[in-house]
Formats: sequence, C-alpha cells, structure tokens
Amino acid sequence: MAQTAPDNTLAYRDTDQPGEPWVVTDAGRALILKDRSNGVAQAVIAGRLGMSSRTFRDVLDRCEASRAAYDEGTGLMETELVSLLMQHARDGDRTSIIFALKALAGKREVGPAPDAPPQANTPAINIMIPAMMPQDQLEAMTAQMRNVSPADTDTDTTKRTPARVTK
Repeated sequence: MAQTAPDNTLAYRDTDQPGEPWVVTDAGRALILKDRSNGVAQAVIAGRLGMSSRTFRDVLDRCEASRAAYDEGTGLMETELVSLLMQHARDGDRTSIIFALKALAGKREVGPAPDAPPQANTPAINIMIPAMMPQDQLEAMTAQMRNVSPADTDTDTTKRTPARVTK
C-alpha cells in the first residue's frame, strides 16, 4: 500500500516493502539543491535524506525532479566558483589567470592541444630500446667498466689540469 509522507520528511519508501523505490519530497529536493550548491558531496546528501549513496544514485537516475535539483545545485556552485576565479584573475592574481586560461579558455603551456592535427614540420623522435642482454655478457661488461680509470680513457692532454705550482 502506498505511503504518504509527513510534512517534515525529506524522502520515504513508496511502500513498506524493502527494496521498493524511494520518493523524494519537495523539502528533500530543496535540500538537494541547497546542499549541492554549497559543494556538499553526493554521499553526504544521501545520508541527510536517510538513504545510502547507491540508493541516492538510483533516485537521481529514476526521478527527473531530483536530478534537476541536483544539476541546478551543481550549476549554481559552478557559477559561483567561476565568478570568484574571474574576480581573482581580474585583480591580477597570476595563478588564477593561468588556471582560468587553461580551464575556461582551453589554453596549454606547451605543445599543441590533444585534438590538434599534427604539424608538418614537427620533428619525429624515435627511441630504440635494445633487446635484453644475457646475464653473462652484462656481468663481463660491468667488470670491464669497473677496471677503467679516467686516465685510461682521456687521451687528450689539453684537458688535464696542470700540476699545482708551489713557491
């Protein structure tokens, strides 16, 4: 049998049978709008309505009015944040300016945008990774490297530091 909600109820089950759909009242939708516009997380809103996060996601998928309240709250929050960001950018805050350029204007620090077509004059860089060396060859090469001193490899005498002259 269908339930009727008391005046202060935010959400209730449509019947007293477990697993039945929830109904969000006008007061519940007002809470969704207010909380979401203040940046409250979905899980917290669900708890305030008396349901689990999963149930709240199901309600948002099923109930257009609840989804509209959630989306409107998100839009209000986003509008306020963009307004604050733009105010800081207009006041000369460099970090805000850079962030606004990246987030709102699609600008990047280096390189073309990910969806930009490749340029004809862009150099191609190929990196070749050799196959894995057998362990015995690696050990032999490592042993040779340990036995090399700087004097063995430096044949250019002009690079050597002169001896210190003492008086």
